[in-house]
Amino acid sequence: MAIIQKKGNHYYVVYYTSINSEEKKKRKWIKCETYQQALEIKETQNRYEYKGRNILNVDQIKKILYVCDDPLLILATTLAFSASLRVGEILGLTWDNVHISNDDIEKDNAHINIVKQLQRVNAAVLDIALKNETMITVLPPLHPNSKTSLVLKKYKTKSSQRTIWLPKSLAYLLKNWKKKQLETKMDLGPDIYQDNNLVIANEYGAPVLSGYINKNFKKLVKKSGLPSNYVFHSLRHSSATYKLMLNNGDIKSTQGDTGLEQAKMITDIYSHLLDEHRKERIHDLNQNLIDSPDLLDVLLMLIRQKNLK
Repeated sequence: MAIIQKKGNHYYVVYYTSINSEEKKKRKWIKCETYQQALEIKETQNRYEYKGRNILNVDQIKKILYVCDDPLLILATTLAFSASLRVGEILGLTWDNVHISNDDIEKDNAHINIVKQLQRVNAAVLDIALKNETMITVLPPLHPNSKTSLVLKKYKTKSSQRTIWLPKSLAYLLKNWKKKQLETKMDLGPDIYQDNNLVIANEYGAPVLSGYINKNFKKLVKKSGLPSNYVFHSLRHSSATYKLMLNNGDIKSTQGDTGLEQAKMITDIYSHLLDEHRKERIHDLNQNLIDSPDLLDVLLMLIRQKNLK
């Protein structure tokens, strides 16, 4: 288990490692300039050490999309894989950071700006948290007596703030979702519809919790007949792995999409996966999965079935 220690003006992530079970554990230190950087490295190290990486392949992702009857979950799943997003980034994405005009799509310039994420904050310390300049918006509580508040928190580091270009099929999926969302907003009116400008929102405009996404994705995995160790976060790892394969191991490019603080984190987490799949021939991600005719047909079919048009 990695921990954070402060010495002087720097933070250190400290964890133990050993080559084999008979060797004494060795303590390793990673020097960080900021607490945010240390926190991200700590979380990554703990996930890597204890949970590993379960990678979904193309056919498995298609199976999940086929059995999904929730338009919101279809969009969230596609965003996680295509854009390598964390669940908090997906739930905190707002329409002012989504650029999907017809001109953008035509010029292959459809993109999203990742600058914030949705987080829970204890209501008792909310006033203190608001003094932090990274707090952008406090969303209305989902329940009257809730002890926590949902906030949109801005990323501090440049690596976390990033632009991600979208394949056309995902851009069109977002356009249809936005159209349906606007129609619902007009039908319900301002007294009922809670307009937070969120891309991922429920039928009344309220924010969606990560628990909803994680729980229902697990149900999809089971419904698809896939192993139960796949979770929603597996989509992000799958995305990073495929991108590393497609760009011939371009660490900086993959780091730019994932928003990880250090390039070394990419090599530490994903390099062994590249070795395992080196013999596989993977073509362009957009053509073979996201923009492939068969998957595009699947997405458009799902859009029609779920009345997203």
